[in-house]
Amino acid sequence: MTTLHVPLRPSWACAVCYQSWPCLSRRRQLIAEYDRAPASLSLLMSSYVVEAADDLHDAPAGTLHNRFLGWLSRPSERCER
Repeated sequence: MTTLHVPLRPSWACAVCYQSWPCLSRRRQLIAEYDRAPASLSLLMSSYVVEAADDLHDAPAGTLHNRFLGWLSRPSERCER
């Protein structure tokens, strides 16, 4: 059984490892889950940016973009952070 790393809201920390969500484990899970549908993964993560912006009022938009979407465009960094 795989532990699903989900966000705790409104902090957006991982409920399992308490790292900033999406944590490394969740990124790996998402990459595996959406292996054949990268556009769908991008859309899903975009929806999380909107939700996180609602909760994290003080977070700069660029920071949220990098956190939720930036790792998708850099394959070498997908599972490193």
